Amino acid sequence: MPDELTAYASKPYSYARWVEEDLNGVRQPGATGFHKIPRPEQADAAKAIATAFHHGKRGFLLADEPGVGKTGSAILGAKAALKLGGGDTVLITVDRPAQITIAAWRDALAAFGDGGYRLLIISPDQLKKLLGRNGQPKYSFSLIINDEAQQFRHLTAQRTQYQRRINRLSASPEKAPFVITVTATPGHHPGEYTYLSSLFAQLHDDPPGEWADLGKKLVEHGLPLAPGWDKGKWDWNDQAKGSQRLQHQAVTRVRKWMTESDPPVMMHRDAPWGPPPIDGLPLDFTATQWAAYHQDWSEFRSAMRIARQGNDTARGRAALMRFRQKAGMLRAPQTAELVAAHVERGYQVLVAVELVTTAADPVANLLEEHGIGVSRIFGGGDLETERIRFQRGHNPVVVFNTASAINLQASELIVDGSRASSARRIGFFHQPRYSGITARQTMGRAHRDGQVCSWSLLFAAGTVEEQAARIMINRLMVTSASVDGDLGGFGNLARLFDADWLPESIFE
Repeated sequence: MPDELTAYASKPYSYARWVEEDLNGVRQPGATGFHKIPRPEQADAAKAIATAFHHGKRGFLLADEPGVGKTGSAILGAKAALKLGGGDTVLITVDRPAQITIAAWRDALAAFGDGGYRLLIISPDQLKKLLGRNGQPKYSFSLIINDEAQQFRHLTAQRTQYQRRINRLSASPEKAPFVITVTATPGHHPGEYTYLSSLFAQLHDDPPGEWADLGKKLVEHGLPLAPGWDKGKWDWNDQAKGSQRLQHQAVTRVRKWMTESDPPVMMHRDAPWGPPPIDGLPLDFTATQWAAYHQDWSEFRSAMRIARQGNDTARGRAALMRFRQKAGMLRAPQTAELVAAHVERGYQVLVAVELVTTAADPVANLLEEHGIGVSRIFGGGDLETERIRFQRGHNPVVVFNTASAINLQASELIVDGSRASSARRIGFFHQPRYSGITARQTMGRAHRDGQVCSWSLLFAAGTVEEQAARIMINRLMVTSASVDGDLGGFGNLARLFDADWLPESIFE
């Protein structure tokens, strides 16, 4: 290829490379990079995956705590299974943003080796390309790795429908690819583990079709679920909604189906360096802030110079969102001040947000006005370059809304063999999230690979943010319990929000 065209060359394991190789009939070399030596826990996970494959199981759930090394474990396990089974093609589905996640998996394959197998890394937005005009898969993969599989929990989502066909979940085990499911956060309740339905069917010696409506089947098994507000969705029933103990019992029962199988089809290991410490930092609004918080949305938008976008009404759920937007924007100066103080103390600071216009942009702009460099991992732009600038220490702060599949920890081993800065990381949730999955994934961005990163949850007391914070911590604890995760880091938040089923030991 001429030098002036190399910028347009297909990259290893990309869909473009896959099509190119099919057209030319020539395999091209995989990615190369600094070699990583697997850790003992990664080798143990690979053995467990290969054992499940050898015994005819149709899949394996790898649910280690964020940062324990699931990516490397999945790669090693896939190679071990392929060596046993004789297949040679692997599909890896990743989460968004693909600009970062595909590159991260490519680097991991370079570090651990691709075994000479033919691999395809694809984003959920590209899954449709793997289906023919009849809606059926165009390729038969020997093995599939679904990273951050919780993104496939909603049956009505197009990416879930595509994924189910590609994984051949309606087929019998011997006619389906072996699937390594990778997630530390399977769902907020067992009714969301839809991507595991065929594995559950196999564990109960049932045809896959009987478990296609997972929630209905779980109710038949006595789990406290009820139909949700949308087709195919389920939620806790009224009794379970009021009892975290019932929720804990339910997720424990489903988990044991997998861990007590012979051989087990699930593995979870807590981070050896402990859970991420997290506490709550409620903020009291001033009289002026309260007045702005209760201001009509159109007046608030005008005063804060927020551009009108789409359906700009403030009724029902939209009203809750408007109040969250107001609270986040009004607190931006306090968050920026708190972050700046920690930068002065030598920390590199992570600021997690959900909304852009009323949270990410104001916080980042205020910090930059004070001469503090900020990496912006939200919106458009070159997100990987932004990440590397933070990791190298060129920017002491990162403001981000990407909850999974990116590394922001101290001393990260980068693909070229160099290390990220060793400055201690500290994180702030500028906005509470309704999702416990997102919260747990977010904390794992810097609390990983032996590096400790403590977190604080910021919210305006007495506002809709306090309600969101309570929901977030409750769901965060249930999500952690679903994989038998360490709850020890939630002691401060449990006191703040009166959790009713946490073990007494976390209060000691």
